[in-house]
Amino acid sequence: MDGLGSFIQKRRKVRGLSLRELSRRVGISASYASDIELGKKAPTSGVLKRLACELGVAPLELARREPFPLVKALRTRVKHDPRFG
Repeated sequence: MDGLGSFIQKRRKVRGLSLRELSRRVGISASYASDIELGKKAPTSGVLKRLACELGVAPLELARREPFPLVKALRTRVKHDPRFG
């Protein structure tokens, strides 16, 4: 399953929206939208709902995705690696 940011980016492109256009429609800055797509920041619940609306998906579809997939993968790896233990 895609992380939140990559899923948003894919849906945005499928709908033919630029990052700037999506951010304008959602009411956030383009830099904040970029940070969400890159997994640097997680959206608030209000932004998540507006993103879902603009991307044509249910809010739950976005809410169930991991906003920081790289961090989660690293934590899992460290947890299961005896060298870090």
